[in-house]
Amino acid sequence: MLDVSQPSVATSAMPFTPYHFGPGLLVKSLLPRWFSMIGFIATQVLIDCETLYYLITRQYPIHRTFHTFAGSAVAALVLAVLLIGLAAASARYVGKGAVSPRLAATLGGEVSKAGLVVGCLVGGASHTLLDGIFHRDVWPFAPWHQGIPFFSIVGPGDLQLLCVAAGLIGVVVLGVRSWLLRKAG
Repeated sequence: MLDVSQPSVATSAMPFTPYHFGPGLLVKSLLPRWFSMIGFIATQVLIDCETLYYLITRQYPIHRTFHTFAGSAVAALVLAVLLIGLAAASARYVGKGAVSPRLAATLGGEVSKAGLVVGCLVGGASHTLLDGIFHRDVWPFAPWHQGIPFFSIVGPGDLQLLCVAAGLIGVVVLGVRSWLLRKAG
């Protein structure tokens, strides 16, 4: 059995949550109306709060419940419900004419129920997958399986480069989409 009582050498690099945002930008660029980047980012931060707690309290392993597919899905769905409630409450205080039609269309996917649920779930699943590749103490299929099937299938530097590249591609695609909308409208 793998010893995860002490952190791996890579423990300090990938919890830098913004690396996870790159794949989210790529998904947002491909599914702008069905994917909430707000939900995605909020889920990334929530999941890494677990890691931060265990780092601060010096308890190992530092990747536990939220770093499994089951745990991240539960966290993502609870967060999606909270964000949907917050969006609904905020909508009551903002008049319909207070936001331009273009901004309302842009924000539609960010605050829609479907967008928030999809963004949160993709955030949870991708976080588990990426950290499962990067850290030896992530057991993605726990509690059913205590293995590390994804660990090191891609080297740490390559994984970080892929995350940054995904983000850059996403930004370019979003920029082109925005340019085309301005040109058409």
